[in-house]
Amino acid sequence: MSVEREARELDIKLDHGDIIRAAISTLPPKSCWVFPEFTPFRVDLRFDLLSVHQTTKRITGFECKSNRCDWISDSKWERYKDYCNEFYVVAPKGVVHGGEISPGVGYIEVATVARRSVIIRKGESKSDAQERLKSEPWKHRIEAKVVVPAVCHQETLGTEHYIPVLEGIAYRRNRADQDDFFQGVSALLIPLKAHAKEELEIQAERIQEWLGC
Repeated sequence: MSVEREARELDIKLDHGDIIRAAISTLPPKSCWVFPEFTPFRVDLRFDLLSVHQTTKRITGFECKSNRCDWISDSKWERYKDYCNEFYVVAPKGVVHGGEISPGVGYIEVATVARRSVIIRKGESKSDAQERLKSEPWKHRIEAKVVVPAVCHQETLGTEHYIPVLEGIAYRRNRADQDDFFQGVSALLIPLKAHAKEELEIQAERIQEWLGC
């Protein structure tokens, strides 16, 4: 089946929620637990988005910026890297300039794109299909593209950073609309308990209790 397509980027201002939803769209479908506006427990930091891969348990943090002013006024995002295995900055084109992101940090570019298409009919010439395409309505949607993949900057989080993330996940359970975000989250405790000291094992058991494991 042949299809004639046309696409163009639109200069439409995106808000913070748009950027977060665009970042979520880059994650593998049904493979990650997703936590927008996530705060590690008792830590004065808030991720715009945190995801945990259900199989690898890799924690990915996202900093979402909708405009240039917000980006250049924020200097704390480097601290977020301690609480995840990899980290992305997500923004529309032009918000982040070259050389402003640390090596290893990923970059996702977001844009509003208008698309339209037609299926080329049997016996129809390409020029006729292109002419028919002009009368088709545009369909607008927000799209995200991974421009620079993130590099894992630490295979294992330090326990002083790992535990607040787990506690934050446990705390979020009381506010979640769906428990499927938390099914199997206790598996995150396996790498901690494998080498934890006694007091950290007590912490882990308390988190498991919060999760109802």
